[in-house]
Formats: sequence, C-alpha cells, structure tokens
Amino acid sequence: MSFDSLSGTGSRMSPPQTILQNIRINNNDRIIFGHLNINSIRNKIDMLAEIVSGRVYVLLISKTKIDDSFPNAQFNICGFSKPYRLDRNCNGGGLILYVRNDITTRKLPLISPGIECLLTEITISKRKWLLIGFYNPQKSTIALNIGILERNLSHYLTKYENVIILGDFNSEVQEEVIKTFLSTFDLKSLISVPTCFKSHENPSCIDLILTNKPRSFQNSVTIEIGLSDFHLLTITILKTTFKKKPPRVVKYRDYKHYCKANFQWDLNEILSGINLNTLTNDDFHTIFMTLVNKHAPMKTKFVRGNNQPFMNKQLRSAHMKRTMLLTRYRKNKTDFNLKAYKRQRNYCVTLLREAKRMHFENLKPSEVSDNKRFWQTVKSLFSDKVVSTENITLIENDKIISDTLILADTFGKFFSNQ
Repeated sequence: MSFDSLSGTGSRMSPPQTILQNIRINNNDRIIFGHLNINSIRNKIDMLAEIVSGRVYVLLISKTKIDDSFPNAQFNICGFSKPYRLDRNCNGGGLILYVRNDITTRKLPLISPGIECLLTEITISKRKWLLIGFYNPQKSTIALNIGILERNLSHYLTKYENVIILGDFNSEVQEEVIKTFLSTFDLKSLISVPTCFKSHENPSCIDLILTNKPRSFQNSVTIEIGLSDFHLLTITILKTTFKKKPPRVVKYRDYKHYCKANFQWDLNEILSGINLNTLTNDDFHTIFMTLVNKHAPMKTKFVRGNNQPFMNKQLRSAHMKRTMLLTRYRKNKTDFNLKAYKRQRNYCVTLLREAKRMHFENLKPSEVSDNKRFWQTVKSLFSDKVVSTENITLIENDKIISDTLILADTFGKFFSNQ
C-alpha cells in the first residue's frame, strides 16, 4: 500500500483502527511514534485505547486538561507502561506520554523549567534516544518557550546522539523562530502536510515531529481519528526493528482429576510397608513428590508477554477467529469477508468489555479469602500505588539494565557484598 495516501482524503474514509493496523502490518517489528492534541483526555481514554493499543508504541498526548485529582490508573492503556504525566489544570495544557511496556525508558529532569515539556530516555535495540514531548499553548509564546527548550536540549545533547521531538508547537516550520531552532540543532521536520484544521480555508502544520536523524524514520503520515476538535494524529516509524515481548512460560499443577481421598489412600498404602523409624527425610520427600506428580501432574503453558488477568478461553478463541477472518479478507477482499471480519471484531470488543466487568465484579471480599491478593487486584481502581507486573529495569552506574541475566548477576553481587 502507499503510505503517502494515508494523509489524503481517502484515508479518512477508513476507520483509524484499520489504517493504523495496516501501518503496523507493513512495518512489522518497527517502532511507531505518534502525537495527538486531544483537547481533554478525561472522557476519551477508552476510545483512545481502542484505537492505539497494539498499533502505536510511543504516543504523546498534548492538551490533556487534567490535574492531580485524576489518578494515573484512570489513564492506563493495555500494553503500555505507567504513563508519564505533566499536568497543568483542567482548563488547558498538559502532556501525557505512553511507551510500550517492553521498551526500556526513564524520565529525565528539566534543566531549565518554565515550559510544558517531558524529557525521557528510551532504549531501542541498544540505541539510546532522547525523546522530548513539547507543548506550546500560544503562537505568541513560541519564542520564549523555544528558548527554554534550547537550553534543555543543549544540556542533553552532550549525552545523546539521537533526538526526536513530538508536540504541538502552535507555529509552522517556515516561521523564523522554528527555522532558527531547526538550523541550530540540525533538526528536520518529518511532517509536511496540514495537521490542524481550525481554519478549513487555511489549515496549518503545527503538530510537528522533529529529529536529527531523519534517515532513521520512514512513512510519516497524518490520520484523522475523530478524538480531537481540529487536530490529526501524526505518525512516524523508526526503521530499527524491535522484537515484541516473548511469551511467558507458566508451570502449574493439574488438579482436574485430583481426589484427596485417593491421594491419602495411596500414601498410607506406601508408608504402611516401610519402617518409618529408618525412613530419612530425603526418602520421604522422594516418595511424597512421586505420588503428588501422579495425582496432580505438572503441566506447562505459554501465555502472551503482556497477558491480562481478565483474559479467558472464550475471549482468546474469539480473538483467534478474528485473526483468521482478517487473514481471509486480506487474501480475498470481498464485501462478504469484510462484513464477517467486522462482525467478529465487534463481537471481540463486546466480549472484552464483559470479561473486564465480570473480572472486577467477582472480586468480592466475601469470596476472596486472601485480603492481600484482593487489594492488590483492585488497588489500581482507587490509587496510583499499583504493584508493577512489568520487567525489572535497573539503573546502575548511569546505565539502564533490563536483561534478566545481567539483572540477576547485578543483584547477586550487590547482596553478597552486604
């Protein structure tokens, strides 16, 4: 498919999920960056999650219009780490940054404050990138805010060779302030088509994606997703490949055919023929575990790296059928196959909502004997203090470590020296 066409009128006839899904398929294992001026996120988070989850991997949302009275858990999106937030108030401004949960990232401090800006370091295929999210609320303040941004960028350029800046600048690249900024830091804008249609007669390109490594990116486009008042979603794709999170191996005991009475009977039968006075602890352990493995054998299953607790067999089967129908439609693009896929897709959305509802409805104190487990599950609904299930990331000697073997060795050395 032609990616240039995605920013044209024809792409707006297709659902944004379809457009983004096609982009992801044509850029398998590559990182997709996006930015959207959403003009208040509070009532749009579910629709945003449905559109971008699994399709955009680094997403900056500007003009969020929220404050600290909104908990982080309200804005969590499946597949992303806990978002980085920079709130102003409920009337304007604000940034929120989503990064896929298997991409190593850390927040960096602002050296020169006074602007709405998020600074983060992300590591992709052993390359470090300085990722900057920026929001300039008014065209009249661009010179002041760009000056502050320049001081922060100058500080971090001594540590980072690769830079990408996303945001709403409220100014176009041909304006003198932006031209000087791009020239000073050898940056190039990846977006060259209108992104803001506040004036349909004179639309402007103010939602920019800037980088000093333009050859590292491809297929930069704009997409209408229907969540903003005037702005389009801007997209660019990093050429570097990045493998998705591998499946987790879960080992468990199968108690489907376990009978307590039969287990006790067999154990008594074995022990009745043995002199317990001469039976060692190791021998008893061997006998006991052999019997346990007989009545409740160990089994292995593979689950997705980002598997969610509300996933069930019915939903998993529905997703598999949806994928099958989508594959059939791609091979034979008929109206019948398209309707079959859309019907199954909508069914999956309904099942997902029902599975989430049932998951939390069934978590009643009277039915959960372990109070600790209960509160760990529902805490995300009421508090930001959520127990993380993501991979461990460690900063050691100013280096980010996420490899499990190196992490284990680092922790072992640390605690052995205590």
